[in-house]
Amino acid sequence: MGEVTGGGTGASELLGRERKEHLAFVTGKLAEFSLRKTLEDIAPRAGFHYTVSVLPISVAALMTPPWVAAHLRLDAAPDRVVLPGHCRGDLGPVSAAAGAPAVLGPKDLRDLPAWLSGPAAEVPEGARPPGYGAHSLEIIAEINHANRLPGEDLLAAARRHRADGADVIDLGCEPGLVWEGLGEAVRTLRGEGLRVSADTVEPREMTLAARAGAELILSVSGATLAAARDLGCAVVVVPDRPSSLEGLAGSVEKLEEWRVPYRIDPILEPIGKVLGFLILGDPMLRPVSEMDWPIVLKDPPLVPITTLPGLQLRPLSPTLLSRPGG
Repeated sequence: MGEVTGGGTGASELLGRERKEHLAFVTGKLAEFSLRKTLEDIAPRAGFHYTVSVLPISVAALMTPPWVAAHLRLDAAPDRVVLPGHCRGDLGPVSAAAGAPAVLGPKDLRDLPAWLSGPAAEVPEGARPPGYGAHSLEIIAEINHANRLPGEDLLAAARRHRADGADVIDLGCEPGLVWEGLGEAVRTLRGEGLRVSADTVEPREMTLAARAGAELILSVSGATLAAARDLGCAVVVVPDRPSSLEGLAGSVEKLEEWRVPYRIDPILEPIGKVLGFLILGDPMLRPVSEMDWPIVLKDPPLVPITTLPGLQLRPLSPTLLSRPGG
């Protein structure tokens, strides 16, 4: 239970009471972590006790009131039971099972702080609060085997990726070969006003791309780290052994010593591993998040729609650049 000072109740009355209100929040397995983090932040300001009941379901939006009533177990009756906003229907069975009134919270967890502040701050149906959608992520769209494409086709592919929402166009090079035309390709895309990166492990290609205006090189490890020293652009650094974080800390230390901008790529796959890190936290990767390193999450081509509520990803072979907690 999270215990803080103050008082409150349902959406319009959660603030302002002298007695500290006890709210029981009901959720599923996937949303538990985010809900707890949100409540830890807002409960001291709103002023209420709370408990979180995690029911045996992954996606909270699929819950129904009768199902919740059959599975809800509370140690003590709260003042209110707060259900996810998508849990539609007669809430009477939940109220009866909990021994307290059941109310619907917002449909989107990110709207919970506004919902707790009362009607004046509630978000109208279909609307979003100021700043909604702001993020610190950048999407890099890779063009695989870019060296095989004629110039016009390469430019067309880059334009499509930009139209689909990519921030940076990544030119994928072919392992074992040196693409001497890489510099010219970078200059062509830069001339179109595009931001460009190069995906290569060949020091020669790294140099060609950086001199032509690429802003990021993917990737360097302990074996190729020296090449990053004089590139004059940022690099992505990966572990020496992909199945672990071996060598990563040492490489980061060197890059910081040389004042080379960097992102780290812990090499996560498949996408379930990525989502496990983002949503639940991955024990193996906890040292990465605690170091506050800027990170890259890279995944192979996605299916056209990734089935998370409210999330649609185009098959861009995206790379996400961010910072833990950012």
